[in-house]
Amino acid sequence: MTCLLAKIKRKKNEPFRRITSDKAAFEEVDITTINCLLYVPDYKLDDDEWFKIEEFDQTVFCLDILKNSFVNSEYNDIDKKDFVNISYLISVQNDGFYFQNITPSSFIRLKTIVFGEVSRIVDDNKQIFIKKIPDAIYDPSSKTLFFKNLSFITGIFKNIGKLYKEATQKEVDTFLDSSFIKKGEGYETNKVTAHNRKLITVAMNALDKLTPQEQDTLFVYVNSYSDKDIDYCVDSKSFEIKCENDLKTLLYGIHQRFYTTPIGAEQRVANSVKIINS
Repeated sequence: MTCLLAKIKRKKNEPFRRITSDKAAFEEVDITTINCLLYVPDYKLDDDEWFKIEEFDQTVFCLDILKNSFVNSEYNDIDKKDFVNISYLISVQNDGFYFQNITPSSFIRLKTIVFGEVSRIVDDNKQIFIKKIPDAIYDPSSKTLFFKNLSFITGIFKNIGKLYKEATQKEVDTFLDSSFIKKGEGYETNKVTAHNRKLITVAMNALDKLTPQEQDTLFVYVNSYSDKDIDYCVDSKSFEIKCENDLKTLLYGIHQRFYTTPIGAEQRVANSVKIINS
């Protein structure tokens, strides 16, 4: 079965309308062979990698259309006037659901030659650009959602951005009031950047899983790599944070991104981390 649906903005009744049923919108992606990993905040995918969320049907982000058997005939054809109000596309193909978010940049205007019984030039022919690779794929058989960029699908799956939420101001204050942090004079916690707020969320979760002894080991490790950047007090076991760069360095250390190369003994920081031994 092949069917291309459009989600129409601000339509409570019949929000999904059928565009076509004669051709798949996207190239087939063999999800049995793709290289995928569970969603990890701040991890940068390689070109051949995908994130996945298993048991997606049990999450609050899952759409009702994915929970029920799909019947093509239940959907009416889209009206021409609704094309400009398309929120996203769903291509039902290859026993799966392929998604593409639609933004203003998805619409293109072209002067085209239309071939038929009588060829003609059409001015200002407004079209929707379809990507080669979809923004997300849902596999009903495994109940798994696959995607490459979380920001691309936040307009499709409501509140899914909370998977990578920024720490609230209260959480930021709580973290910076930790015993292992000494705030430098004039450092304003309300100026913490969005990037560091996201890192704080992950750091707090990581620290909660460590014993006091493991935390001590972690802080020794952090200091061994950051001693040129952050002042560390051995007696109080605390890092002095004077600016956003100090905070980022500390957070990278808590995430254990620092490492030394076996050849050349170069000290480096990993831009993102992928667990490979689980």
